[in-house]
Amino acid sequence: MADVSDRLRVARERAGLSLEQISAITKIKVALLSALERGDFGQLPGTFFTRAFLRSYAREVGLPPDEIVQEFDDEMAAMEPEPEFEPRIERPAFPLSGFHLPRGLVSAAAVLVLAAAVAASRHRPAPGAAESGAVGTGGVAAAGMVPASQSGTVREPETLLLDIRPSDAVWVAATADGQRILYRALLAGEETKLEARDEIALRIGNAAAFSYTINGVPGRVLGGPSEVAEVRITRANYRTFAR
Repeated sequence: MADVSDRLRVARERAGLSLEQISAITKIKVALLSALERGDFGQLPGTFFTRAFLRSYAREVGLPPDEIVQEFDDEMAAMEPEPEFEPRIERPAFPLSGFHLPRGLVSAAAVLVLAAAVAASRHRPAPGAAESGAVGTGGVAAAGMVPASQSGTVREPETLLLDIRPSDAVWVAATADGQRILYRALLAGEETKLEARDEIALRIGNAAAFSYTINGVPGRVLGGPSEVAEVRITRANYRTFAR
């Protein structure tokens, strides 16, 4: 791991920046930046966040982020031991050779299959019967429904209030009305509140752990474990994020 770590440290020193200055820019804690420079990746919250930290650090010290992350991935892969496989031979539970069904049993089975097919054909509903019944039911239901637009106009809220409380560590980049207001990792249970007049845009790492409410309503899951989700919440569409 020394190659990636040394490149980061040398680039930072060449730029005349301290770890504290990098921390203030990237919102990554000094202890985590120090672990990056030491190559002590075991102190970081998982591979996903390590890649995110490397990108942010590299960008601020003038190194190509994609190249740094690829070098990190290559070094991690080189450290993984080769898996050992032992050939496995599946043996049947009983010998197949010489196994025969009695002729009478085969004939009886054939008769039963034929009888079942005839019975099924006699009880099969006439073509179109199922469709007509379903359509008729749907028509009655549709006639009794009143479109939401006819029952009254839904009033938009004056502001958007997003309350974040992740169930596990997540990485969040957020803007409110076009201004960046959050760009860092949040730990499990760490509560953060965001407010905007018109729009909140989010880029989330480890989306499955991103638990939140929007204007007091619990939000739906935005993605799977280790997945990156990008969403745009507005006063017009915020209800679509309700659980």
